[in-house]
Amino acid sequence: MFRDSPFGLFLDLPTLKVQPQLLRSLMYAETDHDRDDMFIMKVNGKLLHFGIREFAIITGLKCGMDSEFVSDPDSSNRLMTRYFNGQTKVPKTMLVSLFIDFKENKSLIEDGDVFKIALLYFISTFLFSTQSNVAFVTKLHFDLVESGEYMNYPWGNVCFKNLLSSISHKLVNKPTYYRFGGFPLAIQVWFYECCSKVDPTVAKRIGNGIPRIFNWQTTSNTVYFNHLKTGMFKTYSNPVILQANYFSYINNTHFIHCFYYNANWSASTCIFVGSCFLPTFLRKRELSTFSTRGFGR
Repeated sequence: MFRDSPFGLFLDLPTLKVQPQLLRSLMYAETDHDRDDMFIMKVNGKLLHFGIREFAIITGLKCGMDSEFVSDPDSSNRLMTRYFNGQTKVPKTMLVSLFIDFKENKSLIEDGDVFKIALLYFISTFLFSTQSNVAFVTKLHFDLVESGEYMNYPWGNVCFKNLLSSISHKLVNKPTYYRFGGFPLAIQVWFYECCSKVDPTVAKRIGNGIPRIFNWQTTSNTVYFNHLKTGMFKTYSNPVILQANYFSYINNTHFIHCFYYNANWSASTCIFVGSCFLPTFLRKRELSTFSTRGFGR
């Protein structure tokens, strides 16, 4: 069942772990900009832009038009009532405990709800990776899973915004600590893709497909900030060439305003429109809605 969900593609994800010191390096490289729709940094003399289109191609998560689904705060949710005493805000720790304890005690979750609880666990711990002891699972997520509308929901939009808000301009006041939200693997893998070569002690390329997140595998090494500072991020004599306009084959004038990415893309299921790489399942009326809105550089 999970493989048939919008998240089934991640069952085939190679070994990837978040590298906090690489993310920290990217945050130190952030420029002084006022854009709220992208993360802009300068590495080795090149400006790099990480926006929603980069996020979509890296992750394969559905992005595009916002959902019209409404979660009624005054109505109850069956899953919240059945497993969490009807709490209006469910701590992520409670969901994690239920899921883990179920492995030892199968009676904790009814057969018809196992898949739904698994979905909530995945969404809360993988797509929204804030530490479990400081976060809650929203009623919206419970309602989406219970109603089945999670299948159509643009998870990429929300994950991207969550990630962006957790890393943008967060080092200005020199905090003693910070937390990464959303889906930090997206910007991490995107940076690999921008580099002419990646330090083999950090990650290695294992493919060249879409979504791009399947192209990389992190090593078992601990990646230190000083190692990156004197290597991939060093200011002078840096051999790493950055592609300043990564994904430039997607021309802004041919970028679809309402776009969706599918894990099963291949050469046989995709077409070129101008310089834009699109899946063939997009209908003609959808192709007529190309817009540069929100994707300017």
